[in-house]
Amino acid sequence: LVPKLRLGTHVRETPFRVWAPRGIRVGETEFPGVGSQTEFGNQGINMHYIVRHGIMRFLGDFDPLAGAAYRHSDEVVIETDRGLEIGEVLCEASPRAVGFIEEPTKGKIVRPINSADRVQLLESQAREEHAYFRCNDFIHERQLQMELVDVEHLFGGERLIFYFLAEKRVDFRDLVKDLAREYRTRIEMRQIGVRDEAKLLADYGD
Repeated sequence: LVPKLRLGTHVRETPFRVWAPRGIRVGETEFPGVGSQTEFGNQGINMHYIVRHGIMRFLGDFDPLAGAAYRHSDEVVIETDRGLEIGEVLCEASPRAVGFIEEPTKGKIVRPINSADRVQLLESQAREEHAYFRCNDFIHERQLQMELVDVEHLFGGERLIFYFLAEKRVDFRDLVKDLAREYRTRIEMRQIGVRDEAKLLADYGD
């Protein structure tokens, strides 16, 4: 796995982690009956898979290319409505498993992750770290009443997403202009709550 990078006072981690071999837990959700890799049967059938992706640990139903088969914990490049991302295959997307997910995302599995993708992922994480500190500089310069929690740079480079806490509504239009000039890409500001913050900062472990 790619080493963790420290941002501010907390530790960032890559969006793919491996955990309980006899059941897949995400927060308080468990997908029963998902065990060893050999339980991903039905070879030759174009299966859908549940994939976890993004620093918010989204779960979704993803369609692989025809004939492609994946196993639990496989790291993959996926295409979502946000752009290209890195994800981890959790299990087959059976109706029962999908039923455990609130508002599942959808998309396609493009390919298994390769060595070039890992290099690109490290570059994206380095950019996230730089953007975290640079955004905090802009926030302090403009004296905005907000707390930056984390930054997500999509694997495909389509956008930078800044997650923040704020007690009141914040006019961050000038901040977005500052960041757009700095990084020359689409900028999104996402105000989150305490529950979302816990998702960003939690470490579920192996």
